Amino acid sequence: YRHFRNTDELGLALVEQVGITLRRLLREARQAGVASGSIVRRSVQVYFEYVRQNRLQYLFISSERAGGSRILRLAIRNDVTHFTHEMAQDFRRMAAYPDMPTSSLQMVCGLIVTTMLAAASEILDLPPDQPLLEEEMTENFVQQLQVVLLGAANWKEKPIRTEVGNIEI
Repeated sequence: YRHFRNTDELGLALVEQVGITLRRLLREARQAGVASGSIVRRSVQVYFEYVRQNRLQYLFISSERAGGSRILRLAIRNDVTHFTHEMAQDFRRMAAYPDMPTSSLQMVCGLIVTTMLAAASEILDLPPDQPLLEEEMTENFVQQLQVVLLGAANWKEKPIRTEVGNIEI
């Protein structure tokens, strides 16, 4: 506390540090993933490991994201925007969804970032030394992101009306 005027200032520094480091790790995973296989799977694995290694920071971020200081909620939201924009830039660089308007691409990336941010609490609640549970959870997150990406491939800017079973979409 000697280095910060108040707890909000300390929290802002923590959010910034976590964001910068994780954005770098995920960008590296997306770049390496092109050569080594599934970018989605590699990104989920990197995120999973980072959350587990930074448990206390993520407990703090998870609790502040939904409550606590307005300043910290806004900082976390701003960091989500940074993640979203960087991912959209990487998708453009990789020629993913080349015909998709930028606003739609950013919406898709926002869904991915929000999904993974919400996954942090599940990762934190995972009991230690449970490799099968960890593998199942990782696979579940990979599949969630694959659903988002497959939906994005079929996304049209103009609303479409269709039915899936008895559900009108």
